[in-house]
Amino acid sequence: MKGFNSSSYFLLILFTSSLISTIRSQNLPKCDALQLAQFECNKMEVNRDTGELVGCNVNNTVTQSCYPLDKVECNGDRNFTRQIQCFYTNGYSYSKTLGLSVFLGYFGVDRFYLGYPTIGLLKLMTFGGFLVGNWIDIILIATQTVGPADGSYYVVGLNGPRFTKISMSNSTYLIPEDKGY
Repeated sequence: MKGFNSSSYFLLILFTSSLISTIRSQNLPKCDALQLAQFECNKMEVNRDTGELVGCNVNNTVTQSCYPLDKVECNGDRNFTRQIQCFYTNGYSYSKTLGLSVFLGYFGVDRFYLGYPTIGLLKLMTFGGFLVGNWIDIILIATQTVGPADGSYYVVGLNGPRFTKISMSNSTYLIPEDKGY
């Protein structure tokens, strides 16, 4: 072949390799869309007083910094963040609320503490809703159906009882039962 010297071959190889790497990088997933086993995240700090993650927002999420593993290739910034679920607390203690409901709920102290002054006044004037309302409140607070008025979760500590609501909707997947035959 006339007209091709070593520098032409070098340029051809360089162009081909850059073209291949460009095509290859277009097929790579984005770094923030990697599978769980393909990246690691920095450890989150836990608040010793509340037992929840430090930095938990009102929308019950916290931002965590992550990065792909060494041999994983991806497009975009190799340092990315993801939102993980947490339980936002605003200082309302579960055990204190339950104690207030059992011992002083007849006077509405539990509802005042949670931020429901109207119901607290009603319980105060009717001696706990004629005793029946107080027993209902004890059950509602014990099952964490009634929480703080600001929408936050109770502070339950590291190993305390945490009740979460499980709901089913049209977007819930139902796994069919295996009949075995």
